Amino acid sequence: MNILLLFSNRMSSKKQHKLAHALLHKQLGYIPDLSFGEHGKPYITNNSDLHFNLSHSKYAVACITSSSTVGIDIEEIRPLRKNVMKRAFSEKEQADVLASENPDEYFFQLWTLKESYVKAIGIGISFPMNNVEFCLKNNIIQSNIKNADFLQYVIGSKFVVSVCKLKS
Repeated sequence: MNILLLFSNRMSSKKQHKLAHALLHKQLGYIPDLSFGEHGKPYITNNSDLHFNLSHSKYAVACITSSSTVGIDIEEIRPLRKNVMKRAFSEKEQADVLASENPDEYFFQLWTLKESYVKAIGIGISFPMNNVEFCLKNNIIQSNIKNADFLQYVIGSKFVVSVCKLKS
């Protein structure tokens, strides 16, 4: 599994997209032909042994490649959105966020874990995200998802990057 991250000043959506694909090309060493799954998840045409996923926010771009199915999400830590939390988080997760030392950071730690999972399974946010539950204790990620492994990085208390790797 290889991860590349790029941080910059605020970027337009078009620039984010271009930079994410540039990271993929750098990872692979070539420009791949891409196809798209039923829900729009891109995959490399004619290479079922190599998987990738891309993510971007206003100030950062992330790319992951792996021999397993993966998802990645990167977000800038900013004020949490309570309406999103109520819609996408379980009651326990909502309580954990509000009780945490840094609710904004904890919100994005949970959010990026959920996003990385739905990106890995190729469904996206149409998936009922409140059915996926996470708890973070002593830097250990606990989840009700049994078919995946998760990694997470908090970078300078400014960004959260989460990775989901589906088990074969």
